[in-house]
Amino acid sequence: MFTNMEMIHILASFRYLNMLSDEYIDGYITTIPRIGIGTSIDFEALHTGSAIADSQNRQNALDKMRLNIRHAIKKGYRHFDTAVLYQTSHILAEEINMSGIDRGNFFVTIKYQNTPVSYEVDAKEFKGYIDLALLHSPPLSDDPRTFQKEFIREWGKYDGLKKNKFARDVGISNFYPTQVRLAFEAISEYNLSHEEKMCFPFANQLEINVMYQAYDDVEICKEYGMTLIAHTSLKSLCEEKISSKIKKISNQLKPNKCSPAQLIIAWLLSRGIKVVIGSKNNEHLSENLKSTEFVSSISASVKAEIQKLSVERPLAQISITSMDYDKSLEKKLQQKISHGNV
Repeated sequence: MFTNMEMIHILASFRYLNMLSDEYIDGYITTIPRIGIGTSIDFEALHTGSAIADSQNRQNALDKMRLNIRHAIKKGYRHFDTAVLYQTSHILAEEINMSGIDRGNFFVTIKYQNTPVSYEVDAKEFKGYIDLALLHSPPLSDDPRTFQKEFIREWGKYDGLKKNKFARDVGISNFYPTQVRLAFEAISEYNLSHEEKMCFPFANQLEINVMYQAYDDVEICKEYGMTLIAHTSLKSLCEEKISSKIKKISNQLKPNKCSPAQLIIAWLLSRGIKVVIGSKNNEHLSENLKSTEFVSSISASVKAEIQKLSVERPLAQISITSMDYDKSLEKKLQQKISHGNV
């Protein structure tokens, strides 16, 4: 007989093998397209102190985002990421519905901050369902048991979204390895003591870029059969020293004319990571989508060069020190990194 956690790992291995390519069942896309578009707007940066000016700035930003979504759809993007905090889900829904393309060809991710209060409205706007609903951030507690209690309290609502078919699947966002393990253990413990079982997260979306390369995150997602989605992936291009080094590596790739952004996206795709890009430049939309052409050029030596640029983990990661599994993975990770296998 297998324990509950052993069964999770067995099922996860099969799940992971089936999540790396785009597939359709009954007219619906069932896996996350490899490259998607984020729809966040930094409204704080638009604040002037004048109510009239702020209102106009907000509307201008929404209009620009609408146009960006429209261009992205025309260029072939089918995965779109939004959140309650972004305040862009309504324009995303309108553009998808007006595109003339069947809803089943799109994959819509919505992140909710704790309780998903607007899910019924969102599902209705997107023609009856959300493809993936994510818990936008983990509980804040750094005490493991408190963390698990708070997580289960929130996760039950996401489990309900899936069971009631408001969301085709549910997942988490900005959970780092220790938090992922605590979450899965909490669900496992809950399922052992309750007749009605909770589902496990399908995906985890978090910051992954050249500065934070997330090797341990890839391993933990493989272990639990989760899809890993990267956001803020092109952040490193804003750092002059790192950007120049990325450009040097990209110039060495074959076929030629690989941009630094394409190098980063291709590098992530080569590791089995899905990518959400926040590009608002029409030319860059086309360029980023062509990153798939360079995946085969991401050799072990290229990965090794990129690994040298790693700087730090994101500030969003909290410190939970009671678990030591990260240390147990360290040797395996270093071996895989040295062989270019992660």
